[in-house]
Amino acid sequence: MKNKKILLFPGQGSQYGGMSKEIAEKFPKKAAEIHECGSDILGYDLKELLYNGGDEKLSDTLYAQPAIFAASLISLIAVQESGALKGGFAAAGHSLGEYAALVACGVMTTEAGFKAIKARAEIMSRAGQVNPGSMAAVIGASYDDVCKACEQVTSVGGYVTLANYNSPQQCVISGEKHALAQAEELLKTLGIKRLKIVPLKVSAAFHSKMMKTAAEEFAQAAKKLTYSQPEQPFYSNLTAGKITEISAEYLSTHIISPVMFVPQLQKIHSDKFDIYIEVGPGKVLSGLVSKTLPCEEIRVLNVENESNLADLAEVKA
Repeated sequence: MKNKKILLFPGQGSQYGGMSKEIAEKFPKKAAEIHECGSDILGYDLKELLYNGGDEKLSDTLYAQPAIFAASLISLIAVQESGALKGGFAAAGHSLGEYAALVACGVMTTEAGFKAIKARAEIMSRAGQVNPGSMAAVIGASYDDVCKACEQVTSVGGYVTLANYNSPQQCVISGEKHALAQAEELLKTLGIKRLKIVPLKVSAAFHSKMMKTAAEEFAQAAKKLTYSQPEQPFYSNLTAGKITEISAEYLSTHIISPVMFVPQLQKIHSDKFDIYIEVGPGKVLSGLVSKTLPCEEIRVLNVENESNLADLAEVKA
């Protein structure tokens, strides 16, 4: 493997106040185009949200989704301007991150992306208020143990399901609050060493059937958008492999389906990608890649501020 690059775009939970500001200041004209496009579609000042919105506002899914999407696209500017992508690339995203990946691959325009994210954020926010649920990260338990615990709890009347398969050491579960608690207690009885269960600060059970009404409503909004064939390979959370047809049905199904990030990374690695560039706020995906794939065979970078740009010079085609 040599210099085969894939861009990875982060999802909700990676946000923080001021994200993408340094890159926006370095590439002001192109960043302004994203700020302005987003502001026009969202109906509020996106630049103000990104740089002065504060962590509390950015923790609300209504604002977090557009902000992360925008920050990821601004970070993408730096990658594009570096010349690192001239030899071609592939892209993937984690949950919400798939939308920035779709823009990077040419499936959606920036404008269509903001329209999709606006509808998605508003619909999912409402669904969380009507049908509240919860999510928790399970660290240390195997994928099989997590799935079995969810199945056992659900078989007796509760509802909890696997939402994210993030790394061999980390899964996320999603569902009714009491069912989540039951699954947690069940996992604790298995005697798993270093088991850690961390409640997530969310108001809804994302990537579960508790988002069914949101998925159905979002499908109608997504049908109004135009989708092109990917200009670069796109790897899916749902199938774990490359897909070439993106539709409203795919995007709505994505809302209620688990993020299969481990098999997705394994497929990407088997396709001989050796340079993994996280584009956007935080280093969550960089950590998951390092925990999932053989570190001696890959290089992992992240691009979220100006200090990261020197690393890009070393991966030019």
